[in-house]
Amino acid sequence: MEIEIEEHGGCLVLRPVRKLPRTTLADLIGCTGYQGPAKSLEDMESGVAEGARQSR
Repeated sequence: MEIEIEEHGGCLVLRPVRKLPRTTLADLIGCTGYQGPAKSLEDMESGVAEGARQSR
């Protein structure tokens, strides 16, 4: 049995490792819910920069 060990406030917590199902990239496609046209890396970087400017 594999276990995870975590420290919480001076105590150790032991719990069994949960095995996750094998996942492929194809399984994850579409998980963001975006329905529009594909965006380039430049478009995404521009959008992130604009959001950062607006949040100041």
